[in-house]
Amino acid sequence: MKPEIIDIFNERMNYIGSVTRKEAHQNGLWHKVFHCWIVSKDEDGTENVIFQLRSKQKESVPNSLDISAAGHLHKGENPVQGLRELKEELAVEVTENKLKFLGIHVEVWCDEKSVNREFDYVYFLREDKNLSDYTVQPSEVIGLTKIKINDGIKLFTKEVSEIDALSVHFDENGKPNDTGFNQKLNISSFAGGERNNYFIKIFILAKQYFEGKSLLYI
Repeated sequence: MKPEIIDIFNERMNYIGSVTRKEAHQNGLWHKVFHCWIVSKDEDGTENVIFQLRSKQKESVPNSLDISAAGHLHKGENPVQGLRELKEELAVEVTENKLKFLGIHVEVWCDEKSVNREFDYVYFLREDKNLSDYTVQPSEVIGLTKIKINDGIKLFTKEVSEIDALSVHFDENGKPNDTGFNQKLNISSFAGGERNNYFIKIFILAKQYFEGKSLLYI
């Protein structure tokens, strides 16, 4: 497999070249990433944010709940071309006009293997279908979880220590194993755990989105 080549930037987001994704992470080089959060409304009016359950084989934060669909922008790509990640990971094909752009989230984190510096282009996509209607890329995604917006806010503001959420797991072919089951989640169920302040911002923006507010910015 050819190494993934991505563009790199300085801290002011000025282009400075292209390297492999591995080099960017090893050397803490700024790069761009596409984030798409799927939001949904149930027939009873309940408003939700959809999280993917990362594969157990993922190098970073495996078997954790994370962004609905996300991926690094390849060399020369513009942010909206990240839509391919939706198609690859969740078999969802949409055009740019279906997205709500929320702005650029600056993310920096490190572990014993790498230093990650990202400019994340963040979008909402509204999809009201059932979790079991999705098909996933099993090498990346092994489950989907629908979290009620109000529950997510309570969890990440520590008003409650755990919540109930509807989840679906998928087989090795990316097809749903079931129509959904309820499970209990706490902050450690999510990528980054207590360190991840990004998720509370997403829940608050999702609430404002469904309230009809147009000036949304991450």
